[in-house]
Amino acid sequence: MQEEELILGEETEREEEVQQLIEEIRADPDWDRWKDILQQKPPVEVAEILQSLPEHLFFDFFERFSPEQQALIFNDLDRDYQKKLLLHLGPRRFAKIFELADSAERVDFFQDLTPEEQSLLLPYLSKQVREEVIKLSAYPEDTAGGIMSTDFATLYEGMTAQEALEKVRRDAPRKMIYYTYVVDDDQKLKGVLTLRKLVLANPDQKIDDIMLKDFVYAHVNEDREEVVNKIEKYDLIAIPVVNDLGQLVGIVTYDEAMDVLREEQTEDLEKMMGIVPEETFEYKELSIWDHYRRRVVWLVILALMAMGTATVIRYFEGIIAKVAALAFFLPLVTGMGGNSGSQAAAQIIRALALGQVTVSDWLKIVWNEARVGIILGITLGLLGMGEVFLVVDPAHLGPGFELVKIAWVVGISLAVQIVFATLMGSLIPLVIHALGKDPALASSPFLATLVDITGVAIYFSVAMWLLDISPTR
Repeated sequence: MQEEELILGEETEREEEVQQLIEEIRADPDWDRWKDILQQKPPVEVAEILQSLPEHLFFDFFERFSPEQQALIFNDLDRDYQKKLLLHLGPRRFAKIFELADSAERVDFFQDLTPEEQSLLLPYLSKQVREEVIKLSAYPEDTAGGIMSTDFATLYEGMTAQEALEKVRRDAPRKMIYYTYVVDDDQKLKGVLTLRKLVLANPDQKIDDIMLKDFVYAHVNEDREEVVNKIEKYDLIAIPVVNDLGQLVGIVTYDEAMDVLREEQTEDLEKMMGIVPEETFEYKELSIWDHYRRRVVWLVILALMAMGTATVIRYFEGIIAKVAALAFFLPLVTGMGGNSGSQAAAQIIRALALGQVTVSDWLKIVWNEARVGIILGITLGLLGMGEVFLVVDPAHLGPGFELVKIAWVVGISLAVQIVFATLMGSLIPLVIHALGKDPALASSPFLATLVDITGVAIYFSVAMWLLDISPTR
């Protein structure tokens, strides 16, 4: 089986090939017919194929691969299928596959086991793997230590290129990374060396002379989002992780960083949409009640907040009774406020996540967003005034009310609302971040509901001022 990633044709074509192969295997599940084809496919595709087969065929086909191939497939299986293998094979047989799997995948799987399942598996693991799994499992999941792996090669200061190559050949991990790491006798990280430089170096050349001494690294307790940002910013394949003593304890690979990025983006999206995040979220696996539970909390909160909008409208009901045409444009004022606030919030949340701004930049952010809000407010305010002349029939206005004044009410209210909403959309994520919480909590539903209340108050307050009318009947 090829361990390297294969790029053959378009992605959609490969997906179609996999689906067609699944159908053919189901129709004729003869291992001898398919073994050569399956053993030449990337592990991720084999995992997808096996999981699409009936359970008895999944186990039958899986057990026909070599232990090394099984470990590669195991890395790409869904968690529930990994656990099925543990139950089917038993801890003794499963441990042989588990030890050959990627170290990060081993830790993730081990952490998902119950204490009883962990106690059953541990006795069958080698001392080195057992200690490694227990040690790495102790790190919080949201830190560099929680996502790092130990699949890396180390070299020692003072080695020649020839000696270093021999060491890499002798004890490099099965899943070799492009980088090797140079440490001293105390395991303190001193430099990073690419395999390319090592292979092309003169055999007698000291690796101290060719290694990179000014390198990027992460601390074991560093937030995993910050680690991902470093990998993205410096375009790294992997980043070394050190402890308080500067000792190399692991690496975070680009693949692991992308997994974290997808998880964080999903979590942020759910928070912004007012959905309670789940640690493990597979849409089809959640029951109706699980979906209900994830959504109902925020909806109830927002419904209670919406009572504020109703209260404000009730206070100004006299104005609506006197100038019914104002009701036509209330959704425009509140809706555009919610949209502009959500846009600003999305920009700031993204900038905070990427480390482009910090809370200390709040004055600059407010100044920028205020100017943007003013320009947007003027643009949409003029548009709103134009809509008044297109929608409202002057003949239907009560005595003493002019169409031009109605247009000014809508235009000014819309402009003020957009400026206010833009400022709120930029400030709320900063305040939440300053409190140590996820700025994604400044969700679109929350912000839109809040801006609805202020929008109604702004709209009718401007109407009272320009039309010189009272809120009471």
